[in-house]
Amino acid sequence: MQATACTWGACLRCHARHTPCSIIIPKIASDPPEVDYEAELAVIIGRECKNVTESQAMSYVLGYT
Repeated sequence: MQATACTWGACLRCHARHTPCSIIIPKIASDPPEVDYEAELAVIIGRECKNVTESQAMSYVLGYT
């Protein structure tokens, strides 16, 4: 089985394109294929807020990780 999983530090859409350095999938996980991936995203709220409208919400976002 060729390594096709996402590489660390790649963007969330990395599974749809070739990346220069693939993660090596161990042979034990290849038969039957047991490889999966997931993406996790956290939104960092930069200041205290409550009852914020949808149009104001993004002004409270400090960043993403």
